[in-house]
Amino acid sequence: RVVRGELPQVETAVRTEAVAENGILKFRLPPMPEKYQTSFVLMAKTAIVAYAAVSLANAIPGTPIHPYVMTLIFGIIAGELGLLEKDILTKANAFGLAILSLMAIIMTSLNKATPEMLAGLLAPLAGTLVLGAIGIFIASSITGRFLGLTPEMASAIGLSALFGFPGTFILSHEAAKAIATNEEERKKILDHILPKMLVAGFVTVTIASVIMAGFFANWL
Repeated sequence: RVVRGELPQVETAVRTEAVAENGILKFRLPPMPEKYQTSFVLMAKTAIVAYAAVSLANAIPGTPIHPYVMTLIFGIIAGELGLLEKDILTKANAFGLAILSLMAIIMTSLNKATPEMLAGLLAPLAGTLVLGAIGIFIASSITGRFLGLTPEMASAIGLSALFGFPGTFILSHEAAKAIATNEEERKKILDHILPKMLVAGFVTVTIASVIMAGFFANWL
């Protein structure tokens, strides 16, 4: 079962899969022979690209670009050039490890929180989440009409502002798994929603939230 209005868009995206495999860049490295595509080699390639992205982000004076954003850019470029294979973590049998690591990152943000602190913030957080979600639903539904998105897809993209990455990555996989009836349909749905959710999470949480925090900090 797919959200109303989304299946035609999914099918259209799948029809262009062969074109997407070739990338949008004219230059593309030849694929690595299958016998060399071991878990160690694939993970090493991923680590090298990530290390280069983080190093460049940290080397820029004033760090105007967040390392997470830089890794996203490097990942896209490396994928388009053929340096990184599509769905490389799954091929390297490291997808589960990556998900575990992402969840660990979320937990580290709570290491200084005490029960008293959480109890005091419970009511304000609940109110903020409810009012924020209502506002996001309304604004996303209106904006989505101008962008050719269904209210459901637009609202999902808007709600990424509440959790960002890696939540967008994890929830996209869980949603595709929950509503798909077979593996082929799951891949189609995931290919359709995951890029939108990832970009939305980076834009809203990693970039926009920093800008907004700097703006409102002057009012304190």
